[in-house]
Amino acid sequence: MGGAILQALRTPFYLNNQDFHVTVSMGAVVFCGPDDSVEELLKRADLALYQAKSAGRDTLQFFDPSMQKAVSARVEMEKDMRMALERHEFDLFFQPQVQHDKVIGAEALLRWQHPTKGFIPPGVFVPAAEESGLILPLGEWVLYAACRQLARWAQDPALAHLTMSVNVSPRQFYQPDFVDKVQQACR
Repeated sequence: MGGAILQALRTPFYLNNQDFHVTVSMGAVVFCGPDDSVEELLKRADLALYQAKSAGRDTLQFFDPSMQKAVSARVEMEKDMRMALERHEFDLFFQPQVQHDKVIGAEALLRWQHPTKGFIPPGVFVPAAEESGLILPLGEWVLYAACRQLARWAQDPALAHLTMSVNVSPRQFYQPDFVDKVQQACR
């Protein structure tokens, strides 16, 4: 039935002397019985719709319990990252940059050692930070921490020549005060 609705809505139509083509993303949920509230069914259908849009749009996606698990995991990750920022659980590690067998600088690498879950790879928490918007305070912290380290190195004649590379999120670049924050961090 859902596939037939999707196909019918994809059919081009003519309106006011113009051809129109639409794409449709649909989320569906199966009603299982009297224990399913309307609110819960709508939440599940919304999750399925979100999944359909994430899958490239113009598709039908049925709710699957794994969707709820993924959403719950994402919400928990965001909560944990907020707490990690407050508790200063993130660390910077510095990977040497070498040219002709000589260390010329370092790349600042963000790492997170969760107090109960252990090491969480950047490939897991950085996308979650991007999606949630937490990349902005996290990226600002990285920028300031990297600049503080570079200033410490500048005090040591053996390290004063080193440069520092810092990965910056595209979302940070779109902030109107990004350049000001970089200048402040470098002071």
